[in-house]
Amino acid sequence: MKPIDLRELLLVDHRRLEQLSEQLQDAFDADAREDTQALWTELERRLEAHFKVEERLLFPRFGNLDATETRALSAEHRLLRERLAELGVGVDLKAVRADVARGFLDMLRAHAAREDVLLYRWANEALAEEAGQVADALGGPVTPSGVEGAALSPAAPRAGRGSRDRAAPTAGQAPRRA
Repeated sequence: MKPIDLRELLLVDHRRLEQLSEQLQDAFDADAREDTQALWTELERRLEAHFKVEERLLFPRFGNLDATETRALSAEHRLLRERLAELGVGVDLKAVRADVARGFLDMLRAHAAREDVLLYRWANEALAEEAGQVADALGGPVTPSGVEGAALSPAAPRAGRGSRDRAAPTAGQAPRRA
């Protein structure tokens, strides 16, 4: 049996989150409030699970290699959680505009691209033996063929999506704030 590619496993989860983000943005753009609320709840759940995997399984070891970047990624997680909670209240009240949601989703995409550059490439080599544990924490083994649009990168732009066309941050850059 072929060993699990940890980087691909994490990128597949990013692609799942990206697909959910695109559905959510489409619901915001269409002013489909009930769909927006259900999709937002799902994004909150799946994003929190993803963050927990990274924080529990990747950050402690990566912190031994690069404490500064680990603190920066942790700070981004805190910021994203805070913004997710703030906007979640607005979604419940049906008070979040599509452009505000787009700004948050763009910030999430920039974070995902940064994680790939900084964390996932390292984790694939350094933590190969923990790939099964990561797969279990993400809900079981995944393969690129198991995700629609798996050829997309975490920050792949789609035509007509405005600020998604911006370049992903480099290793030393913080994600752009919306």
